[in-house]
Amino acid sequence: MGQQLYWIYAFNIVVNSTLSFFTTILLIELFIFLFRIKHPRLKAVCRLLPFFKICLDLCLYHFSNWALLHGVNPILAETGTRQLSVMVNPFTGIQFSMQDGKTFSIADVLALSLDPVWIRLIVSVVVLGSIVAIALRLVRIFQEKRCVSWIVRGSSPVLLPNLKPSLTAWMKKRRIILAASTEVTSPCITGTTILFPASLIGAISQEEIEAIIAHEIAHYHWKDCMLRLVCAFIASIFWWVPSKWWQTRMEEMQEQASDTMIYRFGISQLALAGAVLKTAQKAKERRSILASPFVGRRLWLQKRMQMIICGSTKQAIKWKVIQYALMLFSLLSVLLGRLWIF
Repeated sequence: MGQQLYWIYAFNIVVNSTLSFFTTILLIELFIFLFRIKHPRLKAVCRLLPFFKICLDLCLYHFSNWALLHGVNPILAETGTRQLSVMVNPFTGIQFSMQDGKTFSIADVLALSLDPVWIRLIVSVVVLGSIVAIALRLVRIFQEKRCVSWIVRGSSPVLLPNLKPSLTAWMKKRRIILAASTEVTSPCITGTTILFPASLIGAISQEEIEAIIAHEIAHYHWKDCMLRLVCAFIASIFWWVPSKWWQTRMEEMQEQASDTMIYRFGISQLALAGAVLKTAQKAKERRSILASPFVGRRLWLQKRMQMIICGSTKQAIKWKVIQYALMLFSLLSVLLGRLWIF
């Protein structure tokens, strides 16, 4: 098959990355349910994994066992010599294998069933699409960076001398400053600047401002904006994988996770709830170009408000340690496992 194997390998990446992305999502959600994971920050971290999984898979292909590389056609194999292997220990694996230890993938079967011209056409379109998508993403990043710099330069400093000492100390240590701008529709953080909508500053109380600051500090601490950018860039590379909906869910979970930072600074839940509601009322129809969807969709906003008001559920330390240990092992098992690849 010679040169055709390179095209089939590229076709494997196209098909298997899509299968791996959705399989990883299903496994992660299953583990979250089984281990009763409640903390939104851990859920937010879990929902990053499908993006990193499809990148890591490129290094996990086992060429020495690839049936096609050894001249074995899995379609022509005798009945009963092919099987779907599912492994859960130590690493999760979902693979098609043969009795002699050779492995193959769904993409291999599709490639052998299609005309080689179609395989080359599909791969060529995917590669060209990735180049265009990456170029557009880089242009967008550059434009947004320029626009954000312009907004920050045109913003007005906000001085709040009566902030909680613990909050002030945290901000001072990391050189975070506060500013107000007419160009943003909801509070957000860019670099080390927390931007408030100018119309919101006079409409919320001191404690509500503190709640917003604590929320944005959590984004800064966990590098949420950077992680969103990385995931968006990966989504551009693998543009054929429908991932926009999952990015939205990931961002919403990051917002919920950031809400929990108020407990660290002893800020009232009602203050954060009030800040979110007032922001939603003041927000304009257009969406801010900056990365933090502080308000979000209406249905999600209702769920978020319920979580803020109800607060976080406390668990025994021993059970939390067991939960997190099991979850970490499961995540590593999925991340390093072979899902649908040879």
